Amino acid sequence: VLLLHFDSTATALRLDANRLEVELQLARQQRAESEASRDAAEAEAAALGETVKVQRGRLIELEEQLSYAKAQLQAARAEAEDIVQTSKSDLNTARLEIVHLQAELEVANAELLRANAELQAARESAGAAPPAPGDANPFADTEDPFGGPSCAAAPAADDGRLDAARQRIAELEAANAELLRANAELQAARESAGAAPPAPGDANPFADTEDPFGGPSCAAAPAADDGRLDAARQRIAELEAANAELLRANAELQAARESAGAASV
Repeated sequence: VLLLHFDSTATALRLDANRLEVELQLARQQRAESEASRDAAEAEAAALGETVKVQRGRLIELEEQLSYAKAQLQAARAEAEDIVQTSKSDLNTARLEIVHLQAELEVANAELLRANAELQAARESAGAAPPAPGDANPFADTEDPFGGPSCAAAPAADDGRLDAARQRIAELEAANAELLRANAELQAARESAGAAPPAPGDANPFADTEDPFGGPSCAAAPAADDGRLDAARQRIAELEAANAELLRANAELQAARESAGAASV
């Protein structure tokens, strides 16, 4: 009975040993799998760490680019505002010059009316024929029998002066026509400058410029007003020159009128 008891006990111990060995193998296998999973997790964590590091560097670079772009945008806006203000000031100056020139032109028109009246009188005076030779001294070209100098009938100097007066009158008539044309052009230039659109400084200077950060588009200052302003300035200079020419022509007209009056006496 004792042997049977020992035999059954040994059998139970062997079964327990086999069971424990199986459990030990299973535990070892689970440990190996756990270590493999841990290694994979560590590798994945290392890869994620590298990715995070790269993304952090990229984020820093993008922040620097964003800051630089904002600085450039602010500088461009300041420059555009300066340009717009300068263009607006130049346009206002040109408009004031046109108004001033219009006032001068009105004065010149009044002077022109007076000059036209004087021109008409001078033309009529110059168009009158000189006195007939019969009214002159019949012995104007005969030699003085007492040795005196010979006399002139109708002095040729007066004829030359009369011809010069007639020629100058024709020139002044041409200058008059040119002044009328310049007056019409000045009126057109003044209306064009008066109809110019408001200065771009009153609007958004970036209305057509694309926002690099996804914002609405913005506009730069148009260049059409600059060309119109330059054309107005050039025309103002031409009209000022024409005004000076008119004053000079009026002075010459006065001299020609006096010369023609003296020649017809």
